[in-house]
Amino acid sequence: HVSGDAVLTEVGRRLSAAVRPNDFVGRIGGDEFIVVTFGPTTEDDRVSLGRRIIESSELPYGDADNLFALSASVGVAAFDDGLDAAGITPLEAIRCADSAVYAAKQRGRARVEVYDAELQQRIVRDAEVEMSLRQAVRNDELVLDLQPVFDLNQQRFIAVEALVRWDRPGVGRVPPGLFIPIAERSSLIHEIGRWVLMQSCEVLAHWAQFPALSHLRIAGNIAGSHLVDGGLLDDIDAAIAQTGADPRRLAVELTETQLMHDIDRATAVLRQVRERGVTVAIDDFGTGYSSMAYLRELPIDALKIDRSFVASLSDGGIDSTVVDALLTIGHGLGRTVIGEGVETQEQLESLRHRGCDYVQGIHLARPLSLSHVQALLLDHARDQMLSLDGSAS
Repeated sequence: HVSGDAVLTEVGRRLSAAVRPNDFVGRIGGDEFIVVTFGPTTEDDRVSLGRRIIESSELPYGDADNLFALSASVGVAAFDDGLDAAGITPLEAIRCADSAVYAAKQRGRARVEVYDAELQQRIVRDAEVEMSLRQAVRNDELVLDLQPVFDLNQQRFIAVEALVRWDRPGVGRVPPGLFIPIAERSSLIHEIGRWVLMQSCEVLAHWAQFPALSHLRIAGNIAGSHLVDGGLLDDIDAAIAQTGADPRRLAVELTETQLMHDIDRATAVLRQVRERGVTVAIDDFGTGYSSMAYLRELPIDALKIDRSFVASLSDGGIDSTVVDALLTIGHGLGRTVIGEGVETQEQLESLRHRGCDYVQGIHLARPLSLSHVQALLLDHARDQMLSLDGSAS
């Protein structure tokens, strides 16, 4: 606490040094500060001030025993003709700036966001989507699509990835890119993750009745916060106990960035996940910032090469070299490597030639409903059996 207070005092000093003598700097609670600047300024001036504040705040803090590094986000709300002319109170003005800083944090932190009508519309829209999404989880509006994963060595489908979709009444299917980020900013993502686990285990229990499908795994995406503090282990145990699914057929996927937020806690929980027989994969491999040391120690089974690298394989450029490097790293660590986003036969053959283990993408199969993917998998298993019978004869 003493060190924290000293850092906050230093932040206040730096902010005061960054503004003009007649401007006002105050701390309004926690690690939040407010700057009130007077006089005519342009939007460029305000953004430049915000960037100076960020740069000043990011300089190291230290004393005889400790060294600290912080980041800062800035929200700007401007009222050129004064608050009275804008028809708002000082507290409402602060709320506008607070909304802007919240948007800055959402967009990656260490940036400046300016409050305007567009930002207000986005805040209102996101709030409305979040409220509707809370009802969607409770009203069974979520559905599960499944995308098959193909084993290049065995030449058969080996798994499916579970992808959550939202069929919103009166709207239709809502793109995941619209509602998943909103869910990730609240505890909703834990509810959705819990739902995906339960649905996946129900499918596994059903497929166990079909010899042609009983070998398949289902992989679901899990948020980093669900892993670290959202009760993931309890949710896995509950889904398996309620459905009777084989945990060895269940997999969870997380991104590198999610794991790095709390690597020690993530490692401890993932070890317990794998002790249950559940497999673990790193999604979007190559786009995060994990080091070889972390990858070597993480209890994971598979690495999924991000689709952005696969998309450029046919060009023979730098992404081809990146894919080769990722495959070398993955196999060197004894992990299975999966290529995502395969859209052409050329990309498929390129990954096969490079020694990739599994692939998935619309060239092989699009994400499908349970009934459609089940029919596809059964047809493929039947064709494979006929092929083997023909070879034997």
